[in-house]
Amino acid sequence: MEEPIPEHFTIALCEGEHLERTDVWAIPYWFVLSTKARWEMVISDEDIRLKKGEVAIISVKEVKIPKNHIIIPHGRTFNPMGCVLKVAHEGLYLVECERVIDSVIFFALQDYHVRKGDLLDVLQVYPISIRR
Repeated sequence: MEEPIPEHFTIALCEGEHLERTDVWAIPYWFVLSTKARWEMVISDEDIRLKKGEVAIISVKEVKIPKNHIIIPHGRTFNPMGCVLKVAHEGLYLVECERVIDSVIFFALQDYHVRKGDLLDVLQVYPISIRR
């Protein structure tokens, strides 16, 4: 294996309406993905009306992602009215930290009244081992 080369980049973080950029140095590293995963349901925690083609941030019931786990989206569509583009959590966390997903970015394929309790997506949560 090649020796990893440190990379310099900028991370943009939003605090409400305020955008803050932070310079970061990071070293790419290898990880081993387990063949065993857990499915986590992404369930709406609010009612919201969407028009076809609209993109919205929707609050969801909290999904805890343990430290040293990654999320791989499921390849199947679980909601025929739209799809989850991204999951979100507050702040920026390393994979070595626990994260809590509390919202999603949702794209409406049809006019849709999302109701609290609607299944929006299913995530595959895989444990990993980090190799530095």
